[in-house]
Amino acid sequence: MARTSTVYHRFRSALREGTRSVAEVVRLADDELAEVINTLPNHLQPDSGKTEEMQELELTHPWIKWQRFDISLVLLHHRMRINRSLQKEWLAAPGLYDWARAVCIRSAMDIIWITHNWDQPVAMRRQWALSMHIFVAAIFLLRESHRAKAGAEVDFTDEVQLAIEYLDEVKSRNAIAETAVAILRSSLHEANMELQ
Repeated sequence: MARTSTVYHRFRSALREGTRSVAEVVRLADDELAEVINTLPNHLQPDSGKTEEMQELELTHPWIKWQRFDISLVLLHHRMRINRSLQKEWLAAPGLYDWARAVCIRSAMDIIWITHNWDQPVAMRRQWALSMHIFVAAIFLLRESHRAKAGAEVDFTDEVQLAIEYLDEVKSRNAIAETAVAILRSSLHEANMELQ
């Protein structure tokens, strides 16, 4: 986690310095995050839970699974935030930064998928951070759906609904989730009204 924070800090510093293009800074930071992922121990690798050996290890050490999920969520959130720095550019020149847009969309969808499919009880998760990750992912996907309606290339309404369901489930114990649900519902309603 410390290495991820270091990557993000260097990224923000490089943006402030302005000596490189935003696209170059984004690519460098994304490559550094990929290196963080590559150097994680085997039991924390995002896809490591699929082997029989790892599943046995998770039974012996249950913390492995939630730690892997937490690390994956943090890394996905940072990838999305870093690549989203090019959002103005990809909106102004469609096609130019599709690689950054694709990383953002994939990361946002993965954040929602992990949260929805995680078998750890909701009460045992780090609610405030997870709620923020879910909200950022859902609002990004909602805006991308809305922006793309003219071309009908994407529709992330199902993913946004999954995010709302999760946030609804935890909002009684979490002010972030309560506010996020209200914003997402309102934004979804506005988007639907504009389509009519």
